[in-house]
Amino acid sequence: MPPSQDRFVERGYMKTGHVTALDLSCSMLYGTLHPNSTLFSLHHLQKLDLSDNDFNSSHISSRFGQFSNLTHLNLNFSVFAGQVPLEISHLSKLVSLDLSDNDYPSL
Repeated sequence: MPPSQDRFVERGYMKTGHVTALDLSCSMLYGTLHPNSTLFSLHHLQKLDLSDNDFNSSHISSRFGQFSNLTHLNLNFSVFAGQVPLEISHLSKLVSLDLSDNDYPSL
């Protein structure tokens, strides 16, 4: 594991016992991210990176709005389409949001 990822894991899990950071960038994920995905059960997430995957032009789930601790969300180049759900605006701790290089007709 590269040193940068090692620090990511250390800060994201080892100290609290909860998953607070998840980096799945460039993981060759393909298909729809369904609202019943176990991803949405990670309530302590602060950083989530799903960039550079292929979610097959599916819509961003409104369930992203339930990550009340999220400070960083990266969905760059993930082949999402459609409208960004209003629930994203519920992420009051969010300081970084990257939705670039997707197909959004209206933000």
